[in-house]
Formats: sequence, structure tokens, C-alpha cells
Amino acid sequence: RRVPICLQGITLDALWLVLSEGNHDCVVVVNAQQHPIGLVSLRSLTPYVSPSLSQPLPLEKQGLDESLIEPLLLVPAHLN
Repeated sequence: RRVPICLQGITLDALWLVLSEGNHDCVVVVNAQQHPIGLVSLRSLTPYVSPSLSQPLPLEKQGLDESLIEPLLLVPAHLN
């Protein structure tokens, strides 16, 4: 099963739409050059949706908070 991608500047409401329409549990986030920078899981968005999980809260127009993006790979500083 393919994992959808979204640009780093996606809004929370647009991200919620991608996840809910495709019945996905995560989305890969890419930068403007289409390089993957991390992923956002459905569970990380739970605080931003109502208890019914059907309607985004008023925070929906905000951009994607960097803290929601989980790195794809962690590289120790001494290897950079």
C-alpha cells in the first residue's frame, strides 16, 4: 500500500483530509525539492481533532507544526 506525500507547508485541515480520504495512518512530508524530511502519523494529530474525530478544531488553518514531523532517520551528530 502506498503512503501519500504532502509538502512541508501543508495546513492541518488539508493534512487531515489526505489522511481521512485515503484511510491512511501516516503521510510522508517532503520539502520544496520533493526530498522526504519525515512523516506525520494520524495519532500525532489526535489533539487537533474533536472527540468524534470527524471535524477539525479551529486550529485547522495553521500550518504543520514541525514538532508533528517525525524524522525518517536520526543521524548522530558526530557522523554529520
